Amino acid sequence: MTGIKYFRKKKRQQGLLSDNSQAKGVRSG
Repeated sequence: MTGIKYFRKKKRQQGLLSDNSQAKGVRSG
């Protein structure tokens, strides 16, 4: 699961994960 979490985190940082739109909005501002 570590790989998945890392992958999701990386995707979230790039802002390509539409699933985590809330988290992305908070991180991106």
